[in-house]
Amino acid sequence: MKKYIILGVTLIAFLGIIVFIGSTVKSSIPTITLTKITSSEIDNTVTSNGKVEFGNAYNIRATGNMQVSEILVREGEKVSKGQAIVILTEYNTSQHNQTTNLSQQDLYNAIKNRDYSVLKNYNTSSLQSVNAIPQGTIVTVYAPISGVISNIHVSVNDIVAKGSLLLSISSNAQLQVRMSVSESKIAEIKVGQSVEISGAGLLHIYHGNVMQIGNVAKQTTTTLGKDTIVEVVVSIKNPGSDIKSGFNTKCVVTTSKIKNALLVPYDCVDADDDGNEFVYVYNNGTASKKMIKTGIECDSGFQVISGITKNDSIISEVDKVNNDETVKVTDSVVSR
Repeated sequence: MKKYIILGVTLIAFLGIIVFIGSTVKSSIPTITLTKITSSEIDNTVTSNGKVEFGNAYNIRATGNMQVSEILVREGEKVSKGQAIVILTEYNTSQHNQTTNLSQQDLYNAIKNRDYSVLKNYNTSSLQSVNAIPQGTIVTVYAPISGVISNIHVSVNDIVAKGSLLLSISSNAQLQVRMSVSESKIAEIKVGQSVEISGAGLLHIYHGNVMQIGNVAKQTTTTLGKDTIVEVVVSIKNPGSDIKSGFNTKCVVTTSKIKNALLVPYDCVDADDDGNEFVYVYNNGTASKKMIKTGIECDSGFQVISGITKNDSIISEVDKVNNDETVKVTDSVVSR
């Protein structure tokens, strides 16, 4: 009798051990979620910062050697064709060139640079202040077109030479963005490419196209150091009243579209010590390691060029599983 009791206790203990081991093994199986890969069209983009400005400016220049007497407008002010915008005083230096061999241009340059020592041999009784010049004809400049004063290049009392830039007028409908593209990305930019324009001061996302790519590279200083950039001009389609000249913008240029691309979320991809990228594909209850080659990076993940196929189920928890390990699926999503 005692023998049977011992055998019974031993059998129960053995069954308990088996149950415990089975439970332990079951609880050690990693639980995973799956991402089912589908094909879609993705955009290859270049992102850069820019500034809104007026385009196609009409530049107004001085028609002779003059002094700016009065500026009748402000930057950003709307003007009508024929409206008075600046008053100049045209002067003639020849009448004062009586006792010296200085040319008119020398005298003009001296006055412009506030070097009045050259006037010691001149009749200076008419010069009442350091800002005064020989008096001449009053010239009123009128706006040649209707638009907005985009830039004022002079100040009152400035002395300007013939051909000097005074003001610029642009149409409000001709707002554009001038953005700076790094030299490492400029080869991807082409005239006509579509651009998405956003900014802190904008109530809407605007769209436009690349209109012009600069022919000269420039060096700029940023918080990360020096960078070489090329200026790119972008049009703005149907600008609203919320967009103003001078606003800072973020520009996303679509440089190409890739059809039937496989896109894998970032958290599904890992790399080995040699930098080779891989994913785990779910295969009948086990994790199967697949080496992949990636392409461009998008907002939601990597483009995968090779290594997996459409409709493969990728394990999201790439850091929790090993090759050929048994896994348990708890959920699945579709990659789009």
